This record gives sequence, structure tokens and C-alpha cells, in this order.
Amino acid sequence: MTYRPPYARNLEYQVLKMAEVTSKEKTSPGTALITGGSSGIGYALACELARKGYDLVLVSNDQPSLDQAAKTIEDNWAVHVHPLYIDLTTSDAPQHVYQWCSARG
Repeated sequence: MTYRPPYARNLEYQVLKMAEVTSKEKTSPGTALITGGSSGIGYALACELARKGYDLVLVSNDQPSLDQAAKTIEDNWAVHVHPLYIDLTTSDAPQHVYQWCSARG
């Protein structure tokens, strides 16, 4: 099992809570970006947000799991899933994720 520091778990909880509030305010929830979205807590969060109608950007450094998670979520819920394969431990990863998302609107 991969270690997830407490702040990561707390951040995922906060994102989920924000999604609940946002989904009540908007008719179209929008898109959520989830790091580690191909397995574990990240995948569970992705499924919950997909169930609520959010499109997703799943970020992971495990390409086969990422592709499988994206396919499974799209097959189960009427949402779009955009997989982004990247190693977030590299120093330029945040900038790359930002540019990737900006290019896709």
C-alpha cells in the first residue's frame, strides 16, 4: 500500500466537501482534477465525483492503471475522464499539469 501523508488525505476530503457545495450551487458541476486517481483513495474520490456528475482529470504515474480507471469510470457514469500520465515528484510537474489543463480549457 502506498503511504499517503495526512495532508493529502485532508486535501482530498476538502475537495470532496467543496464538490458537494459546488454541486448544489451549479446545474453543471464542472471538472475535478484528482492526483493519484487511478487507485486507492484517489480512485474512490474520482468515483464519488463522477457519480455526482463531475468530469474528471485523473493524474497518475501508472499508465495501465490510469487508462483502466478512466475507462471504468466512463463506462459506469456519464462523464468525461481525461487521463494525464505524469510523475508528480519531478520539479516541473506542477507547471506541466497547469499547462496541460490550460491548453484544454
